[in-house]
Order: sequence, then C-alpha cells, then structure tokens
Amino acid sequence: MLNHGYLFFMNRNIRYLIVLLLSPVFLQASVYYVSNSGSDTNDGSVQNPWRTLQYSADHVTAGDTVFVENGTYVGFSIETAGQKNNPIVYMALGDSVIVNEASNRDNIEIFLAHYVIIDGFIVENAQRAGISVLGYADDECVGVVLRNNICTNNGRWGIFTGYAANITIENNETSYSQEEHGIYVSNSADNPVIRNNTAHHNYGSGIQINADPALDGDGIISNALVENNICYENGKGGGAALNFASIRQSLIRNNILFNNYAGGLAFWDDGYGSGMGCKDNKIYNNTVVMPAEGRWALNMINTSTGNTILNNILIHQGDRGGLETDASSMDGLTSDYNIQDKISYEDTWLSRSEWNVQSGQDSNSFSATPGDLFAGGSDFHLKEDAPAIDAGITLIDVPYDFEGDARPSGSSTDIGADEMVITAIHHGSAKPSGSSLQLLGSYPNPFNSRITIRYVLHKPSAVEISVYNLLGEKIKTTVSRFRQAGTHQIHFDFVNFPSGVYVYRIIAGKELRFGRLLLIK
Repeated sequence: MLNHGYLFFMNRNIRYLIVLLLSPVFLQASVYYVSNSGSDTNDGSVQNPWRTLQYSADHVTAGDTVFVENGTYVGFSIETAGQKNNPIVYMALGDSVIVNEASNRDNIEIFLAHYVIIDGFIVENAQRAGISVLGYADDECVGVVLRNNICTNNGRWGIFTGYAANITIENNETSYSQEEHGIYVSNSADNPVIRNNTAHHNYGSGIQINADPALDGDGIISNALVENNICYENGKGGGAALNFASIRQSLIRNNILFNNYAGGLAFWDDGYGSGMGCKDNKIYNNTVVMPAEGRWALNMINTSTGNTILNNILIHQGDRGGLETDASSMDGLTSDYNIQDKISYEDTWLSRSEWNVQSGQDSNSFSATPGDLFAGGSDFHLKEDAPAIDAGITLIDVPYDFEGDARPSGSSTDIGADEMVITAIHHGSAKPSGSSLQLLGSYPNPFNSRITIRYVLHKPSAVEISVYNLLGEKIKTTVSRFRQAGTHQIHFDFVNFPSGVYVYRIIAGKELRFGRLLLIK
C-alpha cells in the first residue's frame, strides 16, 4: 500500500497518464464485467457479471475490455493476444480490486499474450511475482502495458518480465518484495519504458533491468527509457536502487533515489564479462542521496563504455561519494555538471579535483550537501537558493523535470530531478508541495447520459476541463475560466455518444488531474 509519508512524490504532474488517452485504442469488440457477486454461468454483462478472472481470461478476444469491481479475487493467466490497435484491457473499476491468490505461481500471468493492458489492480502475496509478462527468446511477448497497479508483499518480485519487448510499466507501486526486486525486466527484449513508478522496501533492487547475457538471445536490452521513478529503502539484500546489466543506447532521467541500503545507480555486465557491460547510455538529471552506510551513488564498471553522465546529484552522506568506475569503462566516458564529492577509480578514492586532473572529467561539477540543496526531509524539491539552480547544461533529451515542469526555467537547466519554478502566483516561492486542486469525483459513475464532475480549488485559479475518448480525441471541453477558491461542479451530457470508457482532465493553474467515466446505455 502507499506509504503516506512519501505521498509528496505521488503529487506529480500527471502528464504521463495521457498515454491512456493517446493509446491507439479503437472501439472494443465486447465489454465484460467481473464481480464477487457474479457467476461464471452468467453472460459477463454489467447486470450479470462473471465471478472469476480466469473465466474471463479464457473467453476474451482482441479488443475486449474486462472491468473488475471492488473485491478480492484469485489470480489468472492469460494466453490470448490482443492487437496493437485493439488490445485486451483489464481495468479495475474501484480502488480495492485485490488479487491475493495465484492460479499459478504468479498472481497475474501474461504468457505470450501480446497487447494486453492491466490497469489499477492491487496484487499481493504471490508465491513468485505479483504480475509477470513472459515470452521466449525466439517468440517475445510484445506491447504489454502495466499501469496504476500496487504490487506488495510478493514472494520474489512485484512485477517481472522475461523476453517482453516494447513493454510499458508506468505509475505502479511495488513494495516489500521478499526475495528480490520491485520491478525486474529481464532477458534480451528491447524498448522497455519504465516511468513514474514508486519502488520501496524491496529486499533487492527497486528496479532492475538485466539482459541476462548468459541466457538465450543476444544478451542486450536496447533503447530503454527509465524516467521519473522514485526508489527508497530498497536493497537490504544487495542490489542498487536502479540496477542495470547489459543495457545499450538507453535514457535514464529524472529519477529520485534516496535512503537505499546498497547502491544508487549501477551499470555493469552481470558478471558475464566478454565486453557485455552497459554501453552508450545517457544518465541525465537524476537525484541520488545515499545514506552513510550505503554504497556509491553511481557505479559504472566492467566494460561499461561510451556513457554520458550529466546534471546528476550524486550525494553520499558517509565516507564514500558519487561515481565509482574502473579502467575498462573509461573509453568514451563523459561526466560533467554533476554534484558529487569523492570518486572511486580502480578502488582508489579521489577528490573531485584529483579525478579531474587524472581524467579530464567533471570540470564543471561541484560539491553540496542535502541541506544546501533540498527543502528538507523526504522533499527533494530544490530550495530557492540551492546551488544546483541554473548550474547544469541544457539537454534536448531532458525537456522537463520529474513533475513535468519545462526545462530550463531559468538561464540554464537545474542539476538533479527537480527544476525550480518561480511564478508570481506562488509569491516568489518554489512549487508548493501541497495540492491546490482536489477531485471530489463524478456521479453517477457508471452513468447513462448525464455526468457531474465535482472538484475543490484551494486557491483561485483558471480552470479548464476536457473529456477524451480512448482514441485520445477531445470530445468535450470548457473554456478556461478563472474560478475562486471553493467547491465547484460541472455537468456534461453524453446523449449522442456511445457506451464506453472516457477520461476527463482538469487543469487548474499548473496542476492536472485525471479521472475515468463509464458510460452505459
């Protein structure tokens, strides 16, 4: 479950949820329902839902959507594939759809079922993985999306993939994995997107990508995007917060890693050798704060060559420091505009100036403490006078920060995951951690023709509300109007629109919120 002590991090700009809107989903072939009050002898309609997830998985076809009502369920394995433009969608209708018993070793297993979306489930107490996506080296599972799920207290992994190409893992929380990692993307399958996840209190890594060069396939994962993830208090059993083995041409940006027991960021070869290190990756604008007993903030070893390390905060609160590397990883290395103190080269600890003289790297890097930089506690927004502000280099690959604010805000990009934004409406202060927009929900939902959306403004703001279908098309919108603080509501009529799922978006100042609407006629 969510650790409310860190809910600050969950209040991000929700721009990435727009993926739901922009996914090229066409009208589903059928819509089915599963409920604890249903029966598998029913027809799966909203009036007569099915009882088990496995029965639904045995009967869906490409384009179908399965809505699951609040309740506790036995897990399921799906082997039926969707299509790129007609995925199979499993969507929780409430916030308490719990899968806590496996029909197999994993509570939810997607086996060679391409283009399946799993959205909004709480998955716990699995023997092995909460959710798994599995293929073969010569027959990869393609195009699966895992979104908005909470995977907690599972035996080995929260989310596990093997030979799963073009997978998207976003907006999930993975915690308390008992043996290994929160999220584990394994085997040689390219183009994973891992973003906006929170991984905490996992025995191994928070998030691991390991191409497993000793196994079938080419032993390389290329073109990964790992961004805007929050990892804390992982690694009691070893394993960096973000742990990478044999990844290539990948972008690691805007992640926040703190209080992890082992390492922060790690790039290596999984011990395989033969030049199978992590190569030609971009490590940009990450914030890493290691506790006194932790390992180095960024470990890059074992022929991990051609990597670029820019605009990162790499702080160690003990005797160690930022970058740890070796001679085999120096070819093509670029490291600069980082906040770090000590560097380890071939197990020799160097000051930053000694490292600069020896390697020519980090000429524009400097040291700072957490007290110099951050608002305090577990709030890793930059202070107004933080030396990281405008101290980085502006990069085309990092157009926004971990909350979606545009970079640069000032004369140059800030170092770390946060970009300080100062606006008149904030009276000269940085982005507030408290929300000024609160959703009160929509009613009735599901609805037949008319829906009311209610929200609260905690300060005056311009407000715009839009509704989208699952093609990403805007079907309704309001003119942006200035509203006073207080409770507001708006009505929308859907008389001329077909049954289905719609998504509404509210913009109030700089804040965004999304919600789902279910139209049934």
